Amino acid sequence: MKDIFISYSTADKEFVDILVDLLNREGISIWIDEGEILPGDRIREKINQGILDSRYLLIVLSQNSIRSNWVRVELDSAMIREIEDSAVTVIPVLIGDIKLAQIPLDLRGKLYIDFRDSEMYSKSAQRLVSSIKRRIDDQYQYEIIYGRNEIDILTDDGSKVRYIKNKLFKVLDHELKYLKEEYYSDGRVEVVNVEPGNVVSQVRTLNNLVLTVDFGITLKRGQEFEQTIEAIYHDSFPNDCEYWLTNQAYPIRGAEYIFVFPIGRSYKSFNCTIKRGVQEITYDARKEEGTSDGRNYFALYFNRLNAHENVKINWEW
Repeated sequence: MKDIFISYSTADKEFVDILVDLLNREGISIWIDEGEILPGDRIREKINQGILDSRYLLIVLSQNSIRSNWVRVELDSAMIREIEDSAVTVIPVLIGDIKLAQIPLDLRGKLYIDFRDSEMYSKSAQRLVSSIKRRIDDQYQYEIIYGRNEIDILTDDGSKVRYIKNKLFKVLDHELKYLKEEYYSDGRVEVVNVEPGNVVSQVRTLNNLVLTVDFGITLKRGQEFEQTIEAIYHDSFPNDCEYWLTNQAYPIRGAEYIFVFPIGRSYKSFNCTIKRGVQEITYDARKEEGTSDGRNYFALYFNRLNAHENVKINWEW
């Protein structure tokens, strides 16, 4: 599922390229024809699928696009979905010298983002990004009140690691019966315990395991729920320099990551970086180092992690 489908005339590609770069840097995923349509694809079918697989359609309105048959097709498809099942939201963007009276009738009641004044570009771009992020945030099924992640390295060669993930979350959707979790690893991931709940499916790809967990009950909006998942990572951390990567899909009010090392092999150094899209951002975290039962550990405590922020924790050992 992409965040944004961009509908535009190829005559406006220079503006769209700049816009795509801006949105990518903000961690907003995009469906755009040149990156998605391959030689031999049925164009109309591919576009309809792209709209179906996107949360929002951003339509770039210009003197060029209002004369484009393809843009009209994309808009019609999106408006039908918006009216019939609220599955996509159309966001108009105005560029060039297009007049308000030229806006298609089915878009005139919508708020639009105005890029027609080049001197107001930065302000308009900020408004667009904020609007998209706010809309995406409204789509979250839940938010994590607090998450505790313990990465317990059991063997000196990194061939066996126990990962215990505990989180307390609050339901934001009208109801929630199950959730999907992704576990990334170069090696093999084995889920050994879920409490409470049951694993209903496990889908393995080259570098991750997608886990679907049924709670056993139907959670309602505003309800809080605590769950623990324990997994074993096999042959995942064989190198002297390793890392733990979390692709954060939901907002977290607070989180901790604790790395425990075997007695025979401790860590030499560690650091953390957080990115939103391709942009590295500053973050607020407390670091802790210590020894427990003869084993060294380090921990990072985050006051908050926003959705779409990727946390990468590196260590040398």
